[in-house]
Amino acid sequence: MKYDLIISGAGCIGLTFACLMAKSGLSVAVLNNTDIYARNVLGIGKKRGHDNKRFGVYNPPEILGQLPSRLFAIAAASLDIFEKAGILEVLKEHAQPINKILIGDHNNHEQLIFDPKEIGRDDFGCMLDERIIAKALIAEVQRHQNITLYKNVEINSIIYSPHHNQLHLSDGTTLLCDLLLVSEGKHSKTRKILGIETKNINYNQDVIICDIEHEVDHRGVAVERLLTTGPFAVLPRVGGHKSGIIITGSGGTGRLLASKSGRDIEYIVKERLGDCLGDIKLASSIAYFTLHLIYAKKYTESRAALCGDAMHSIHPIAGQGLNLGLRDIQLLAQLINENISLGLDIGSKRMLSRYSLQRDFDINLMISSTHNINGIFASDFLPIQLLRRAGIQIIKNVSPLKKYVMSYASGYKY
Repeated sequence: MKYDLIISGAGCIGLTFACLMAKSGLSVAVLNNTDIYARNVLGIGKKRGHDNKRFGVYNPPEILGQLPSRLFAIAAASLDIFEKAGILEVLKEHAQPINKILIGDHNNHEQLIFDPKEIGRDDFGCMLDERIIAKALIAEVQRHQNITLYKNVEINSIIYSPHHNQLHLSDGTTLLCDLLLVSEGKHSKTRKILGIETKNINYNQDVIICDIEHEVDHRGVAVERLLTTGPFAVLPRVGGHKSGIIITGSGGTGRLLASKSGRDIEYIVKERLGDCLGDIKLASSIAYFTLHLIYAKKYTESRAALCGDAMHSIHPIAGQGLNLGLRDIQLLAQLINENISLGLDIGSKRMLSRYSLQRDFDINLMISSTHNINGIFASDFLPIQLLRRAGIQIIKNVSPLKKYVMSYASGYKY
């Protein structure tokens, strides 16, 4: 079977790109190594459990297995991409606008307040649960007759030719395509098959996520407190009285918290949060995973391109991972549409070179920014603490710089 485009990986990035390209008239196949609906909507098929070195879930007895939400901070510019994919109106029903962002340095008691009205916007974007986005994308994909879903398969080998790639799948199927997009995540098998090497930095940190209910309305304010153990974030959910919690700690913190009771977790969250949201109650199980910076040393191969976490899995300190991946496919869609309009090959070497060159600056800026910010705020070295304080003061007091940072958070250039 021959397709114009094959996408390996059915996460939010891969499915969004499938919708964009289907609207351009391409024949598209999406491959995933689990049942797509079960993995993205029901949470079945993801690796969980304490024997997994990368991901674990602990269920306090009083929570009864309620999985924590995986909240994404969707920049305003990223919502434009979802609109082009055809899912924005569905997402709006479940979106919590980000009305303000508070960033505080715990050691220096310094605080930055980002207000979107300073850059002429009502909000910076919104918070959305991954499962909501995935469900909307799957429904949209199923409306396109030119998208074919392949469940429970993965690519075993690739044979290159001047005019197409031949993919041999794990179920014995052989598919041909003009262009292969790899959107499988940071541990991508297909990236390895393509021979693309990666750089891997272990942060020796765990991220722990859970949901809470709270007495005081969050009013759409996202909070990030920068601690020496790692950032602590409060992400507002729809309804005003529920939020997602992200705790970053040193390696092993996730397993340690897995031994605590629900009341212990509430105490740990309250200690970091303070009284701004009143009384709190744990509302989900606790999930945790280890943090690594993994990025590809090149972005393309013959008639193949990487995107999303398969290309760059960054530190979550800025909450920009999904937005960065959406910008990957936004550019690739633009380049493909240009080639279609000119009657050119959508898998041409020239087009893929343009993709690599035009994405390189944005990706490296985000990698270096998140990596260095994490290192600076994790340090208790006095000169570094003074540097942090000075940096926050400069952003607070230099209006053009503050506006640039806020515009970057919204996804638009100021």
